Amino acid sequence: MDSRNADKQQVVNSHDFKECSLVELTQAQQQTDADLAFFLDSEQTVKTAHNGLQAAYDALTRSSAQENNKTSLVPMTLSLYVPATLTDTKHYVIDIGAGFYVEMNKDRAMDYYKRKLLLIERQQCQLQEIVEEKRRLKAIIADALKQRIREAALKQSLQALAQYNEPLCLLFCIQFSMAHNFRLLFNPLVISARQAHRRLYFPFSYFSRFDGKELRHQRQSFLLLRDFHFTSTKFAEKLDYYEILGVPRNASAKDIKKAYYQLAKKYHPDVNKNDPQAARKFQQVSEAYEVLSDENKKAQYDQWGSTDFGATSSGSTSSGHNWQGFHSTIDPEELFRKIFGDIKMGQSNADFSGWNFDEFAESKFGFGSTQEYVMHLSFQEAAKGVTKTASINTVDVCQKCGGKKTELGYKMVSCPYCNGSGMETFSQGPFIMRQTCRKCSGTGQFNKNPCLECEGTGHTVQRKTISVPVPAGVEDGQTLRMQVGKKELFITFRVSKSDIFRRDGADVHTDVSISVSQAILGGTVRIPGIYEDVYLQIPPATSSHSRLRVAGKGIKKVNSYGYGDHYVHVKIEVPKKLSDAQRAIIMAYAEMETNTPGTIRGVTTTAGGDKVCAEDPNGYVAGIRKIFNSSAEENGSEKKDKAEKEKPGS
Repeated sequence: MDSRNADKQQVVNSHDFKECSLVELTQAQQQTDADLAFFLDSEQTVKTAHNGLQAAYDALTRSSAQENNKTSLVPMTLSLYVPATLTDTKHYVIDIGAGFYVEMNKDRAMDYYKRKLLLIERQQCQLQEIVEEKRRLKAIIADALKQRIREAALKQSLQALAQYNEPLCLLFCIQFSMAHNFRLLFNPLVISARQAHRRLYFPFSYFSRFDGKELRHQRQSFLLLRDFHFTSTKFAEKLDYYEILGVPRNASAKDIKKAYYQLAKKYHPDVNKNDPQAARKFQQVSEAYEVLSDENKKAQYDQWGSTDFGATSSGSTSSGHNWQGFHSTIDPEELFRKIFGDIKMGQSNADFSGWNFDEFAESKFGFGSTQEYVMHLSFQEAAKGVTKTASINTVDVCQKCGGKKTELGYKMVSCPYCNGSGMETFSQGPFIMRQTCRKCSGTGQFNKNPCLECEGTGHTVQRKTISVPVPAGVEDGQTLRMQVGKKELFITFRVSKSDIFRRDGADVHTDVSISVSQAILGGTVRIPGIYEDVYLQIPPATSSHSRLRVAGKGIKKVNSYGYGDHYVHVKIEVPKKLSDAQRAIIMAYAEMETNTPGTIRGVTTTAGGDKVCAEDPNGYVAGIRKIFNSSAEENGSEKKDKAEKEKPGS
């Protein structure tokens, strides 16, 4: 074990990695990581000691010169730096950790701290230099290790192709490209038969992406015909595409596209120019979306559970497709443009011409056009109808450019990418293909100076005030659809409750209080209505909680013709205070009342069954009784005289 560690350290100290093997470089990398971790830990320990000494020195400086009491300074674990032999008779106590104390006078203690602080500061400088050297060495080893891996990949790739003896030349050119991470191009001149092309296609999956100087391997010389761009499956790690996009395995196509859109914006190289890992993450996100957005590819990926789809020896799956380990064959930038159009990420004049405005308005401006609006109404406003104003966000023609999409004083120019034809022409091997221009979207015009206000879209999200005609009779929670420009606005009404009315569809209910005499004798009462006050006829002998109907005085029906009804609930209000005369009248009525359930306070029943008022201090009841009795006698005599007159012979 010691000999192996010594060999590792010797490789690290030599700083010469040209002749080292892959195993030796790996061991050197491990040793460098261990050394770096040790020195970083030592640097932190020295820093802690320095802070403790500085705190102790500051505390000692602030103490009084006449102070003779023992003082325990700031605790610090400095047994490594403070020797135990420094003692004195004065009582300035230095706590150096673990319960160990050293006593010395103040001046000597301050001088001691100064010397120790200088010593530790020198140690800090030395450790910083060592740490920087280790980090630099780590970077050198990492570069050397990467180079060895690339060389091994190239060697294995060339060995894999050496088995083919067809009379044709292979020219391999490894081109340095920061944007595409060193892609490998394969260019054969003439392929005499399609069978030969198929045989050559499968071994390409053994190639890895690697950088370096231009390498050439030539068996026979002939011209270049075609380019291939491919990626190794042998050295590629197995990726979980669902984990990359952050979606569950049962995610819908909409969720997958939404996740890709968010991650593509986050890791786009133009946005993360200072992050070297962003390009790799952007490539992984694009590769994951290419697989999961295609139903056939997604089904195969779900079946195999990894990026290795078990290609046969001919390089084909059971479906007959050449997957090449299912690595993306589409440029991530091209995939991004196909979905979201040509957007210059990270630039203020981003071209959103390929986007639907509804999709970008919310993310671009921080808010989108209003689709739903909640309007609060009072009970009377909802019943009668009203015109109210509402402030909403709406997409409208840009007020600066008037919808022309260009800055003032500029016009659209002929698209320089398609020469104004609206179509792009490009060659794909022996084929010539045409597609809609990615810059002008087929219009043939290019916006060289887009409007800064609307970013060249011709529309902006604007705050506008609109008038909303609220129909009479709307209910709480009902939604009205209203056309605002070219969009529909859904307005939901929230109707507040009324202190007077209760609503049941188009009918309204109210309560009214009447007196005892009105309940007995009948009469009229004035009640508030929806549109105007109503005089309600109270029929005689109206009981409490009776419901009276006023036809056609309710709320207007929204979905049909006519109005609802107004229902009035009667409540008899009993007087709480009565005068002596009123009380006497009620007592007299109680004496004459029949079929009384139970008894009446202040009224007694005689042996003959008559009711008599027990108390009559003012004689009002007796007077009323006398009036009733005399009136009864007069009526009796009148009836008797009339009967005698009607007798025959009188």
